[in-house]
Amino acid sequence: MPLDAITISALAEELSGPLTGAKIDKVQQPERDIIILSLRTNGQNLKLLLSSGTGTARVHISTQHYENPKAPPMFCMLLRKHIVGARISRISQPDMERLLCFELDTLDEMGVETKKSLIVEMMGRNSNIILTGPEGHIIDCLRRVDGDMSKLRLVMPGLIYRLPPKQEKADFFCLDSEDRQRLWDEAEGEKLSDKWLLESFSGLSPLICRELSFLAFDDVSKHIGGLSQEERQAFSEEMEALCKRVEQKSFKPTMLFEEEKPYDFSFMPIFQYEMVMESKEYPDFSTLLEEFYTRRAKRELMQRKSHSLHKMVKSAYGRTSRKLETRQRELSETEGRDEKKLYGELITANMYRIKKGDRVLIADNYYSDKGEKIEIPLDPLKTPQQNAAKYFRDYNKAKTAREYL
Repeated sequence: MPLDAITISALAEELSGPLTGAKIDKVQQPERDIIILSLRTNGQNLKLLLSSGTGTARVHISTQHYENPKAPPMFCMLLRKHIVGARISRISQPDMERLLCFELDTLDEMGVETKKSLIVEMMGRNSNIILTGPEGHIIDCLRRVDGDMSKLRLVMPGLIYRLPPKQEKADFFCLDSEDRQRLWDEAEGEKLSDKWLLESFSGLSPLICRELSFLAFDDVSKHIGGLSQEERQAFSEEMEALCKRVEQKSFKPTMLFEEEKPYDFSFMPIFQYEMVMESKEYPDFSTLLEEFYTRRAKRELMQRKSHSLHKMVKSAYGRTSRKLETRQRELSETEGRDEKKLYGELITANMYRIKKGDRVLIADNYYSDKGEKIEIPLDPLKTPQQNAAKYFRDYNKAKTAREYL
């Protein structure tokens, strides 16, 4: 799942402690969408993973080992030039957006102190990693977005960095309880409770919208018009409880497992799946995210290998089946080999009765106890000797094929 705004705010809080003041010693780019920052802080070495993958965008401390390409990509070299030696002064999440901003204290080319920012946007297919200068100008980014790619927002070197366009929704956490209650009172009766939350407010994921409904009604989705006064009040209380949890930073990193496979994760316990899934609480989000995406990557790799193996076996089976059909057909064609030998011998014995141009020979079958007559097809363009030789050749060919098959 993509990280929601609340999980990212929890990440900002979690990472600020150990990483504020950390020095960037090394920058690596082991994969197209992954940047690894090697950090030195408080006498220990840490690795910070930044990913802008379409379905894997995330930020967390990592303990995994990644193989680097033989030649570093251009963006990696640019980051090495600008931020190696810099110190992280602040980690923030502007306006509850799905991004983290790492503010860096560093030196410019003249050795003068300056500030730069490394911004990780975690927004599905629009995810990106962007480096900006002290005045907010984009130095470069992992994915350049020009006018042909987007009419709403350009992300190109030299442009001023701007936050992603706001959704036309109210910010759930910027409203006070009275404003949220007013919107809830105005909610249309035909709408489903979880859909109303998702369509009315920014900052909430579909999972959390369903969870609030489940906690209030024991149902992940319920028509608003059919709610009792007690149910409406319960829903209001769950909305306020969520706001309080975020304000107090009362986060509990939780992963859901379906048949022992990572299914989803959240910043709070999830009860809507308790009858069909297991849940596990983690000590921090970095541990949760690393396990979730590492296990998912291994599973996807296994699925790709299984698919490739299945395709290879299917192809081999098809080739073998076609060969078998051909061999079976060739084998069936050898069944009349003794008849061909008989025809050749009878033509040889009755050669004095045949002349070129004859189409058939009717002869006594000397090899049969009954001595019945037998009709033998002849090639009118061949002499009697050639007809006999043809049947003997066909017999020998069929005999050899039979022995081979």
